[in-house]
Amino acid sequence: MSNKKKSFLLHIDSLDILDDLTNGQAGVLFKAIKAYQHEEDFPLDSVVKIAFSPFKNQFFRDDEKYVKTCERRAIAGSKGGKQKVANASNSNQELANVADSNNKNKNKTKNKSDNNKEVIKDIVVSTPVFNFKNELLSLGVDKDILNDWMKVRKNKNATNTESAFRLLVSQISKSGLTIDQGIRFANSENWGAFKLTWYQNKQGASNERSQGNTKKPSAYERARANNAEYRQEQPNECEMGVGTASRDLGRTVDEGARGNTFIELDNGTFVDY
Repeated sequence: MSNKKKSFLLHIDSLDILDDLTNGQAGVLFKAIKAYQHEEDFPLDSVVKIAFSPFKNQFFRDDEKYVKTCERRAIAGSKGGKQKVANASNSNQELANVADSNNKNKNKTKNKSDNNKEVIKDIVVSTPVFNFKNELLSLGVDKDILNDWMKVRKNKNATNTESAFRLLVSQISKSGLTIDQGIRFANSENWGAFKLTWYQNKQGASNERSQGNTKKPSAYERARANNAEYRQEQPNECEMGVGTASRDLGRTVDEGARGNTFIELDNGTFVDY
């Protein structure tokens, strides 16, 4: 056996034979094993020779396996060297492919990013600007009235911003008017805006004027009204009104007292109603 081998196996079940040998015989047996592994001759007596035989057979089988294993490894090593070169070449190609793929992905990502930027830019540019007039039209305000009122706002340098629009709608809504009614009212008053306090003040002044136009009845009118009510309750009684000199001014006079009333008429004005 070649001395390239660095170890050998001792199977546990083979060691049972040591129990049948003396210590001297066991020592000779191990020396014989050593000589065999180094491919040396070693003389044995009959007893040790019989004990060595199973070890020798096992060593022979193990040596055959060892040789076959070395041959397989040599062949594999030869192929492995070639494969390593091929693998290295393939690996380099794969690395090149990966790098190229990464570059392509980067370019795609960059192009996609650039495209997204362009899309976002387009969206920002195409976003409609808030339009004060159009928003009011969408809320049902009459177009002609709105056109007139927008001129009023322009003359008063009113701003047509989104915040101004929200404030306008809020103030009109609080008044209980529709948006169209609020704009009509503001236009009729030549207001450049609409504020709840302005509207309430206008409504208060209008109510006061309405109440002021109601004429209070005079004393004569009140007395006549009272007498008319009394006549409805007492249809059989007579009545007459007398002038300012009579204490019975505006009173209903029954038939028994009528004579005295005529005596005291004096020069007053007689009113028959």
